[in-house]
Amino acid sequence: MRAPRALRLGAFVVSVAVVVGGCAPTTPTPEPSASPTTAPPIGGPDVTAEPPRSRGSLRYMLGRDPEFIDPAYVIDREGQLVVDQLFDGLTALDGDLEVVPAVAESWSVDGTGTLFTFDIRPGVTFHDGTPVNAQSFVRAFRRVVAGVPGEPSPNAHLLADVVGWQVTRATRQPLEGVRAVGALTLEIELARPFHDLPATLAAPALAPVPDGLDADVTAFREQPIGNGPFRMAQGWEHDQFLRLVPFEDYWGPAPGIDEVVFQIYPGEQFDRAYADFREGRLQVSTVPADERSAAPFELGRSRDGYRGPGYLDGTRLVLHYYGFNVEQPPFDDPDVRRAISLLIDRDALASDVLRGSRIAADALVPPGIPGREAATCGYCRRDVEAARMLLEERELGPITLVVNDNAIERSLAERVAGALRTDGDLDVTVEVRDLLALRDDLRAGEIGFFRLGWTAEVPTLHSFVGTLLASEAIGDTNLTRFSDGAVDALIDQARVTADADERRRLYVAAERLALDQAPLIPMFFHRFAEVVSRDVIGFELRPDGSVDLTTVRMRVQG
Repeated sequence: MRAPRALRLGAFVVSVAVVVGGCAPTTPTPEPSASPTTAPPIGGPDVTAEPPRSRGSLRYMLGRDPEFIDPAYVIDREGQLVVDQLFDGLTALDGDLEVVPAVAESWSVDGTGTLFTFDIRPGVTFHDGTPVNAQSFVRAFRRVVAGVPGEPSPNAHLLADVVGWQVTRATRQPLEGVRAVGALTLEIELARPFHDLPATLAAPALAPVPDGLDADVTAFREQPIGNGPFRMAQGWEHDQFLRLVPFEDYWGPAPGIDEVVFQIYPGEQFDRAYADFREGRLQVSTVPADERSAAPFELGRSRDGYRGPGYLDGTRLVLHYYGFNVEQPPFDDPDVRRAISLLIDRDALASDVLRGSRIAADALVPPGIPGREAATCGYCRRDVEAARMLLEERELGPITLVVNDNAIERSLAERVAGALRTDGDLDVTVEVRDLLALRDDLRAGEIGFFRLGWTAEVPTLHSFVGTLLASEAIGDTNLTRFSDGAVDALIDQARVTADADERRRLYVAAERLALDQAPLIPMFFHRFAEVVSRDVIGFELRPDGSVDLTTVRMRVQG
């Protein structure tokens, strides 16, 4: 059974304004290959149990043109939604975000936890009819690590534990630790144990690629040849649409719709897309912020926040946090960091500023990650008296909170600064910087107090705990420069532990121990704000943002 795959690890989250609107010229749309559906009725009971009466065409909003639909370079949700339909990797994730077989029908790991062997299922082909074999993954993984000349892949970190990674990254030579030991047998050798490797291999960037694509990379990027359940029906119409149709020789369950049209609304024109949805020209759309309170009543609410039809508002695997450079005074004092966290009213900010688009965080790891525990952050609560006690007899100088240039983040930061001034008697100002400049300054250790976000590409505890808190990641993904021997020991032990339950226990213990020192303070988890037409059956949006469109069917009225 095919399962959806996860979104990207190590992605800095760029917040967009909650209110996005404005007018723009109408985006051209392709003529559907099947009969167009009629406009969906608004409201009404859940009718997902009714059988479909036509395969039909699914029209799905993208808020902007994807950066890439080349798997090695895919970096945004829009691109990953498309790549997920065009490609299958060695592994996949099921509805509970647990790893399951995909192109690899089975795998094993040796006693050292460093040598993985994957058995590739026979008969899998690319959309051009050529076979998918072990060499297809050798080729793809080298390409991810080495990049194309002058253009390194942003996803190379996914394979950083593979033997020879540094050499391939520097010289573009073959990746030593990835070997085809038979036509359908792939070996991956790691420099150190990492038992979450099978989950990592579900990332869209690690899909196989056909031979010969380097001869014309531009053509591949405009119309990739994949091995997934859908293929490109025509070239990418930038800022307009991407049309996909079922791949007739797909190895797994056949799609139940005639086509998917990813309709592109450049500049995140949520208002226009929502209007198109309500007029029946889209079946899946993002809901503008000023419509989110009314949408559940007008269109019906999803049963669980993830499954259509209706308004989907389930929690996403996105963390927004405020961080401290723990090497800079006064943030080298854990009590100062704890006090700042205790002065922030996350619930009020989520309600007043964010209007329900996010929920207050009580842990580092968002809901939906397997093994995640709630309430691991003892200081993620509002307690002014406790904060004042922690700050007693401390004379702090001026403090600057640095955020990226975004209207919502500025508004949040001003509210936080106001609370710190009023309730903590702290001298706090807000500074706004371009996100890329902010990231570079953070990696150089030049900012003391800042806001960032993190989203999971691989839905594992390591994606948050190991990536954000391990000493070895200082200057890269650990931007607080936090280092604690006991936390590192727990993370290192978790990496090498084969038993999943024990591995999760160790990661949670590391999370609790680190958050007690508050090197960063979790602020919010994101919610989805999507709406799915009642003409769509079997749609499920997973917490990682992926969708398995092979399960979707269309209901056409008539």
